[in-house]
Amino acid sequence: MAKQRITQATLAAILRRRKKISDLQSDLEELESALTADLKAGYEVAPGILLARVKEWERRNVAWKEIVVREKGQEYADRVLAATRPETYNKLVVEAAV
Repeated sequence: MAKQRITQATLAAILRRRKKISDLQSDLEELESALTADLKAGYEVAPGILLARVKEWERRNVAWKEIVVREKGQEYADRVLAATRPETYNKLVVEAAV
């Protein structure tokens, strides 16, 4: 009995689709980056059923907090956390109006 083979055409199709996905991902990242910059610059979104905004939040990243709580107590850990400068994160949100 002859072994079944995976064709070169199948392999080529996979590579073409991966390339297409990669190109589309790059295009999407460029569009999102431009839109985020425009929103941060104060541009308004045209009226319609789609909305866009930049969601922003702060977070204090203190990876060692559990160890400090165990070794020095919660009060000390809270003081350290309060003195830690929060990092700001943002994310582009595009959604349909509800």
